[in-house]
Amino acid sequence: KQLIEINSWNFDQIDEPDYERRLNGYKKITKEISKLENIDKDKNEYLCLFYHCLYELHYSINDLSLREYASQCIHLFLKQIPSYQSYLLTEIRTILKKSTISIHIRNEFIRLLGLIIDINIDNEDLNDLKRLHNYNDIEIDFFHNITHVQNHRRLRALKRLKLIHNEQTFRLTTIINYLLPIVCSFVNDVINQDTQDINDDIVFSCLTTLCQILPWI
Repeated sequence: KQLIEINSWNFDQIDEPDYERRLNGYKKITKEISKLENIDKDKNEYLCLFYHCLYELHYSINDLSLREYASQCIHLFLKQIPSYQSYLLTEIRTILKKSTISIHIRNEFIRLLGLIIDINIDNEDLNDLKRLHNYNDIEIDFFHNITHVQNHRRLRALKRLKLIHNEQTFRLTTIINYLLPIVCSFVNDVINQDTQDINDDIVFSCLTTLCQILPWI
């Protein structure tokens, strides 16, 4: 039933979504997820809804309210059903490595990466990335700055990335799966004409530093 609600279409305008029904559907889902008790029983049933929320983030580019509700549902799913984290990480890695992905979509998934780092327990790559968080000063937090609308804040995130990497080298899998794709996105966005030319050497400095760790042989 919930899946029908969040996919409903306007009866009067066939090609237009029924935004009111969809938003109400998401509101009901968030309430239901927050009250989950028998997680083992329900997790497979909710997996379809979880994937739909990921779909919403990916394709509802112009529907900010739907994206926000979908993101909120994903947050709740991850906290209530930890096994969903592996599904999300697979999607995040796929999104980050797409050279033509929209900046807005990529940023949504980077924010989710920042969230999943906080609730992760046993994933070594995520524990490695946790060093990029700064819980005392959000102004220098990597995940806050790398998704910022202002380019100089995004470049600030790269400077922090390079600084932390120089202090202690990141794991190879962390670099390949997450960090290198994020840094490469600066170049890809220029190629795709999503942003202006790169006017700071930090992008290429980060690329050089990370690529030196890669096994070229």
